[in-house]
Amino acid sequence: MDASAEVRVSDHAFGLLDDGDLPIGTADHSNGLIIVMSAGALLYTGIDTGTVHVALTLTEPSGDVDASWEDVVEASVHAPRGRLRLDSPDHGPVPAVPLLSAAGPGWYRVRACVRGRDRHFDAVHDDPGEAYHLWVWPAPPAPASLIRTTDRCGAALRATPARRPPRQKSGQESGRRTGDRLDEAIRRATGRPLKE
Repeated sequence: MDASAEVRVSDHAFGLLDDGDLPIGTADHSNGLIIVMSAGALLYTGIDTGTVHVALTLTEPSGDVDASWEDVVEASVHAPRGRLRLDSPDHGPVPAVPLLSAAGPGWYRVRACVRGRDRHFDAVHDDPGEAYHLWVWPAPPAPASLIRTTDRCGAALRATPARRPPRQKSGQESGRRTGDRLDEAIRRATGRPLKE
């Protein structure tokens, strides 16, 4: 199945969120593109706020990676509720896109390809020329794979040490739309100054 949508970005991110959960305190930024959390993931964008184009394919990719993609990363994403959706942190699930976790609760592999993140980095921009293609398919958990990393946007995040997201304890606050700001967490991780 293929789908595409314009997705609203805020705080340098849009999500693959499991039933809206946003456990930002468990985020691992180290691959520079797919920010894996204890449930779901965020995609780190070049623009701070605006709209990006996202294409989705719900099968495992085959063949070579197109040379036009600047960064290509694969990572494992956990969907414990089995309700993984393309999500805008401020606007919720993108209605034009189907459920991404068709196989139900469990682990999924995500390949993210991106181009244009450096074009309007850290700006508010609604036509940034920033495009993503995501492949999502059921697969056992495996380490992240950096297939191609050429843009400057993800370089500082890739320089941060990898960390294993802590598992949430039962009864712990899930982080559902808590208002925690992803850009503040990333700025701390990379040493960039916090916004006023």
